[in-house]
Amino acid sequence: MPNEKSSAVNLEKLDYAALKQLLVDVAEKVATRRSNELKTLVNGWAQKAGQSGLTVAEVIAEFRHYLPKSGRPRDLSRSGKTVIKHYQIGVTYKNPSGSGTWIGGTRGRQPPWLRELLQDLLGDEQIIKQYQAIAVTT
Repeated sequence: MPNEKSSAVNLEKLDYAALKQLLVDVAEKVATRRSNELKTLVNGWAQKAGQSGLTVAEVIAEFRHYLPKSGRPRDLSRSGKTVIKHYQIGVTYKNPSGSGTWIGGTRGRQPPWLRELLQDLLGDEQIIKQYQAIAVTT
């Protein structure tokens, strides 16, 4: 592994507090290095796109093919992260191309017709607008 500078640390000589501080320092260094490499990569792609006569928006649109099929957050409830709910709890949503309704916030999976309707949408705003379009007003 090539290193910019080799700094071997003898972990056996460090006390608990020093080891914890070392973990913090390493995490910060990793985050900084990752951020810098990502910026370098993105800048290179942007320059290459410009040289090819493409816009950054066109490149981003092509990258969407590499996203997971839904492109949206999965159920994160087990990981302790917040799950994004685009629907309103208690509102009834109707299948625009047939029969079937779903009440927002009910237990269980969303019906297949609703998942198919939302499958190709990528942004939160698009998803919210789609839910609003099929909401049944009472």
